[in-house]
Amino acid sequence: MVTKEKEKDYKNFDKFDFIDENSIILDFGANVGDVTHYLYDKFKSNIHCYEPNISCFNYLQKRFAGNKKITIYNLGVSNFSGSANLYFHKESKGTNDINYFEGASYRIEKDNLDVNKKITTKVINIKEVLNNFTNIDLIKIDIEGSEYLIMPEIIKNINKIKK
Repeated sequence: MVTKEKEKDYKNFDKFDFIDENSIILDFGANVGDVTHYLYDKFKSNIHCYEPNISCFNYLQKRFAGNKKITIYNLGVSNFSGSANLYFHKESKGTNDINYFEGASYRIEKDNLDVNKKITTKVINIKEVLNNFTNIDLIKIDIEGSEYLIMPEIIKNINKIKK
């Protein structure tokens, strides 16, 4: 369930009156699905969630089980396809430590990460993702510092992306 504090942050999505039940939304860095949950409750759109952390992915699968409009991929999104290390907070107790799910990053130079606390994940090139869609109504991106790696390709495809 989305907390009242987070729901206040998500109210910015309410002004997107072009989104409806036929819309395509991409959620890069879906985490445990709070944004997806909010957007689905509001618009009933088709949402594609990309989340590399296996614990978050498993949680997403349970959270949205049976919802045919929400598709979940256990993949990180970047400017290449392959695998990459996902690093966790230095205080994290492991991949199941819900207190630190939001801070995991591929970018080891990010504050408070531990080079020894990591898992190897699959990564998909943003080009491959965007090639799967002719029209995208909204892309939500929260990939912990790797946003700059995918922005050039998003800009190249801006003609098929509304927001």
